[in-house]
Amino acid sequence: MDDNDSPPEIRLTNEEAVNVCRLEQKEKCCAFLTFDVAGFACIKNTNLCDVILDRIKNGKMYPKGEGGWEGCLWKKQCDDMVSSETNPDISDATKE
Repeated sequence: MDDNDSPPEIRLTNEEAVNVCRLEQKEKCCAFLTFDVAGFACIKNTNLCDVILDRIKNGKMYPKGEGGWEGCLWKKQCDDMVSSETNPDISDATKE
């Protein structure tokens, strides 16, 4: 991904919002879980991440969850990106 690319949007089902992001668990809910006309989304991979982390740190956010739990799509996306960067495709490595 180059500097001008946006990270892929992370959309969630209602079940993922409840079971993974801890929707309905008050302060344990992930602070990066949002809802708009298209449904639930994770905004941890956006430019709002630092703002939200700062608000959590300063006690200005009711939900205090930071994600990364089992089944977290943001964590999976990050793990996949790291994996692809550290283990380039063999065909790419053999190109001259």
